[in-house]
Amino acid sequence: MAHEDVSEAAYQRELADFASRLRKLRIECGEPSLSDISGNAPPGQSLSSSAISEILNGKRLPSVNFLIALVRSLLSLANDDRSPVGRNDPRVEPWRTGRARLANLRDEARHAPTAPESVQQPVVDGAWRPSAQVHETSSPPTNPPAPIENHQPLRFRHTPPVLPHSGFVWSVAFSPDGNLMATGSAAGIVMLWDPATRQAVGKPLTGHTTTVRSVAFSPDGGLLATASDDGRVRLWDPTTHEEVIALPTKKQKGVMAVAFSPDGALLATASYDRTVCRWDRYTYEAVGEPLTGHARALTAVTFSPVGALLATASFDGLVRLWDPATRQAVGKPLIGHDGPVRSVAFSPSGGLLASASDDGTVRLWDPTTRRPVGTPLTGHTGAATAVTFSPGGGLLATAAADGTVRLWDPTTRRPVGTPLTSHTGAATAVTFSPSGGLLATAGYDQTVRLCEAEDNQPAPSSAQRARYEDDSPENLIAQNDQLRTHVNLLTARGLASRSVLTALTNGEGISLAPLIGHRDAVWSVVFSPDGTQLATASADDTVRFWDPANRQPVGRHLTSHRDSVRVVAFSPDGTLIATADEGGSVRLWDAATRVPASGSPLASHLGPITSMAFSPTGTLLAVANDGAAVRLWVPATQQPAGVPLTGHHGVVTGIAFSPDGSLIATATDAGTVSLWDATSREPTGELLDGHRGSVSSVAFSPDGSLIATTGDDHSIQLWDAATYQPDGKPLTGHSDAVAALVFSPDGGLIATASKDHSVRLWNPTTHQPVGEPLTGHHDAVTAVAFSPDSTVLATASIDRTVRLWVPPAASGPPGQQG
Repeated sequence: MAHEDVSEAAYQRELADFASRLRKLRIECGEPSLSDISGNAPPGQSLSSSAISEILNGKRLPSVNFLIALVRSLLSLANDDRSPVGRNDPRVEPWRTGRARLANLRDEARHAPTAPESVQQPVVDGAWRPSAQVHETSSPPTNPPAPIENHQPLRFRHTPPVLPHSGFVWSVAFSPDGNLMATGSAAGIVMLWDPATRQAVGKPLTGHTTTVRSVAFSPDGGLLATASDDGRVRLWDPTTHEEVIALPTKKQKGVMAVAFSPDGALLATASYDRTVCRWDRYTYEAVGEPLTGHARALTAVTFSPVGALLATASFDGLVRLWDPATRQAVGKPLIGHDGPVRSVAFSPSGGLLASASDDGTVRLWDPTTRRPVGTPLTGHTGAATAVTFSPGGGLLATAAADGTVRLWDPTTRRPVGTPLTSHTGAATAVTFSPSGGLLATAGYDQTVRLCEAEDNQPAPSSAQRARYEDDSPENLIAQNDQLRTHVNLLTARGLASRSVLTALTNGEGISLAPLIGHRDAVWSVVFSPDGTQLATASADDTVRFWDPANRQPVGRHLTSHRDSVRVVAFSPDGTLIATADEGGSVRLWDAATRVPASGSPLASHLGPITSMAFSPTGTLLAVANDGAAVRLWVPATQQPAGVPLTGHHGVVTGIAFSPDGSLIATATDAGTVSLWDATSREPTGELLDGHRGSVSSVAFSPDGSLIATTGDDHSIQLWDAATYQPDGKPLTGHSDAVAALVFSPDGGLIATASKDHSVRLWNPTTHQPVGEPLTGHHDAVTAVAFSPDSTVLATASIDRTVRLWVPPAASGPPGQQG
């Protein structure tokens, strides 16, 4: 088969054709001017005329967000009334997929693979068939990472007793807390064990009629999923040992592997019929169409640590990467193995992917470039059957048909210690306990064996891991975890602690690693009233939840919206969550269970929701759309509360209640802010008019003495809430429209977010900036929120990330800060 043309010239030809089709669309939409296209950008998005010109002329490939905004603007201009076009309009999707194809072509052109054109298709006979010769790719391996000085990996030794099983043991998994271990065997039985006592826990889980190939606990430990050659996937309650449900897989052949997404919302199943299915963990229903692409039966499936990728392995000798959100393949397959690939695993940082094959080798890959990292790991004399990373990422464990389990240093790719040789037949599974102190192995000898880490062998630190993992966002998490420790131990000695303390006291904010998971722009971010959760709303139609302490996803995310989710808000008592989308739908959710608080959404608004706010008591919910009215609802009854607030002279862009709940402030794109009596729903007659152009947001200070507004004129204006007069001159410094602002709960800071990609902090008393701008986002910043204790700031951006910051420490009352 001839190589597909992936040259730079081919990419440039495709880019030119893509630009030509965009120009044709512009003509079909009435050939509007660049300024008209720019001025008609969807809410919250920016389209500069110069960037539009470059893209229409094929000078560069636009970002996904820019392209979709451009297409939506053009399609909207073609409407007689210029009515907005939603992100999910069927006319938009072909441009999204076309851009994805072009991006793949660009990446392939810049990293043109020189791997073999094909992989010999082995006969699938179920036998372990180690290759006599390992075929290398013709492309040179990437340079190996620098070794870590004084790196002392853990060593393990087998500790009896042996855990006996009926039949070959194919799979083993620890619960997230490490208190349970599940094993699946060829007898169709699943056993639960206490790793501490090495004793079976309760009765076996029975229901499968033949070999259990895979077992997996949900991230919260509430479910155990099992997959079998009988074609069924069963979910169990690991506490009661009762079956919860058998998924309607309807497979004629076996299901080979199961894996939960990091947030626990999805379950992926890989089957002998060459497909991967995704299931909603809470409704037990299939999500979308199956993923197809492999030529032979699948053997393994796993999610990356933040859920951004799904990796699959197959008898066809290939590893494929997928985007779980779009169900599209990410780049071309990973080619290099000369035989079926039995197992795949991501490193904890997501910077490496390991694969184990019947050819007797284990390969490491860079998931971003999809290229090999160094040479294969060799040493097993039989097929490599399983691979896993330790929780800290400092060790790689591999199992093989030669009966051994080997440990490797992923940095140097050298063996660590001597092979573990406890099994008398093929070793089929291997996994670390969550603490990293135990290694469980399973095999054909119908046993599960536990190996303990030897004493005085500390696991590699996050700083050490940062030395050999790539510079991915996930790796920054490891580095910033260490930084966070220093911040919490400011009294400790050492240069690092003193440096962090100095930075904070000098007014320098500390950036933590970004929260990565959304597939599109993030429009809204908010802390729960108790500060234990962070909720984010995105143009990917979802609302996600995070633990701000460890920056990891928490529980299921909300997926019922069918359009871009613009706003998310917690009720003041934390019992309800309100979400609103670009299609005009407003939904209420039980914050504890994350199920709808009612059977249906609140009556749909006409047009996209632009702003939403609970009253301080939680008895009212104010909602604004892109019209000129604000509707009030009673969350308890989910009924309207009187007539809407009408009379605005433009689109309502922001809403805020005063701290005592007596006033409602509404901002508009006409450049004014109106004030309303919250009881009578009548305007007070006061109008705050100080911005040139649209007012994007409004907020009251915690004590109610100030009102702050932001505008497209790049400024922030403070107002005296008693006199409704400006409180000093506008705050200036941003170089583009200011999209959002928030007061810290202690009243000591104002944070503002701008389209200039930055966040600025201000002292509301002195009107002076506090420290340097917070930079790190790569696109417009759309939202800001302080934690209830004022110690952490969260920011959201069109760049699809949420960032957490430790703002400068207060050194006194507000008037003395900055």
